[in-house]
Amino acid sequence: MLGSKVIFAFAIVSVLATCSPRPENDPILRNLRANLPVDVPPQFIPRLRRNKGAVCEVFNEGQRAKQYMLCWRPLGKPVSVAILAYYPANSIGPPSPSTLGSDVGYGLKKYRF
Repeated sequence: MLGSKVIFAFAIVSVLATCSPRPENDPILRNLRANLPVDVPPQFIPRLRRNKGAVCEVFNEGQRAKQYMLCWRPLGKPVSVAILAYYPANSIGPPSPSTLGSDVGYGLKKYRF
């Protein structure tokens, strides 16, 4: 039974990887890498310091094929670093904070605050 679950999980990851645009072909990811934020947005710092999970912003919400998400993930104890990650749209479903664990994201940069 466990073997079939592993195969099913592998199949889902394979579909996600093949249905999402390749990173080098993703215009949003290219633009983000060329214009990274300078700092963690000040409104996110208190929640990140409390280490209550990622703080995410969803863009193009409601446009399934264009929806993407940026998340700031806390790192360290005490939290003094956040990692900015980009989650692109995919054919299975748009990224959202509720599916953060299953979405395939790209870490962009670490920020100290």
